[in-house]
Amino acid sequence: MSLALALSATGSKGRILLVEDDSSQARLVSAWLAGDDYEVVVADSNEEARATVGRDDWDAIIMDVALPDGSGLELIDIAKSDSGGVPVIMMTAHGRVEFVIDALRRGADDYLRKPLNRHELLGSVARVIESARQNTPVKKRVLAIGVAPGDVESGCAGTLLRHRQQGDAVYVVIATGGEQLGNRSTLQAELVNAGLKMDARVIVEALPQGSLSNRNTELVQLLGRLVESLDISVVYAPSQHDELPDVRALHHSAMVATRGVGEVYCYQALTSTPAFSPNRFEDVSEVFPGKLEVLQAYKSLWGGTRLDGDGVRASARYWGRFAGGRLVEPLELIREVRESSS
Repeated sequence: MSLALALSATGSKGRILLVEDDSSQARLVSAWLAGDDYEVVVADSNEEARATVGRDDWDAIIMDVALPDGSGLELIDIAKSDSGGVPVIMMTAHGRVEFVIDALRRGADDYLRKPLNRHELLGSVARVIESARQNTPVKKRVLAIGVAPGDVESGCAGTLLRHRQQGDAVYVVIATGGEQLGNRSTLQAELVNAGLKMDARVIVEALPQGSLSNRNTELVQLLGRLVESLDISVVYAPSQHDELPDVRALHHSAMVATRGVGEVYCYQALTSTPAFSPNRFEDVSEVFPGKLEVLQAYKSLWGGTRLDGDGVRASARYWGRFAGGRLVEPLELIREVRESSS
């Protein structure tokens, strides 16, 4: 039976249909939404959701992918057809590339990984509802690719923050869980927090570190499908000039997978060699405090040999010699074929 759980909310921000069979999870998510002034109705099965989705007007639908009587993915088509294109957010314990590709191809507007984060959930709901109401198209879809948690953020977080300022959608895909850096679950939580601070959607494939050199075909296929599904127009990947075989392998896979993308750049990783040869210098002075805040999300790494505020600032100043003394993120330009504005 559907239950209206947002008893204390006025619902002034919108009406949410939550499809979740776990009663404790449903109560938690409903409380978060009600506390942020949404009205919430819960359906606890695929069958109930099918009966409910077209019966009322919804501002957003949040669905668990794993339901006792079928997959929540099957409901996306119904939600989109019966509710006039209402935004759909998928929840899953699996944030891997294949799931994201499947959900997006079916029409999902966003996805959230369990265990859920309150700020991430509320941010996602607000974002998809605002986008639907304003009918504002995303300017560009940007994909940043890294081997381990912290790689993308250290190399090009400032550039990604500037993309968000310009209204571009930003996706970050991390190939491994970073188990060689520290506790995997801790790093995963810090990665989610860093993604929140960048307002970026994070996808973790969680392949074993040290194995990427033997997974070229798999990586090319995964990244290629992701680029196609998300309609990516800008890519940031690690430079090939790196000490680590994993980073070099990911670089080469990314170059093949993104060969149809108009704008492709390579960032300086923490393990890049002196052969790294940037020819594009992005001024990130305005957003540099934001970049430091993103990096500080990695509490288990911050202040150590891997991530250090003074070192990050010193590097930005060093490369700033090529941009009038500003704080800079250096990039190797691989390809820059911009779409005509006419």
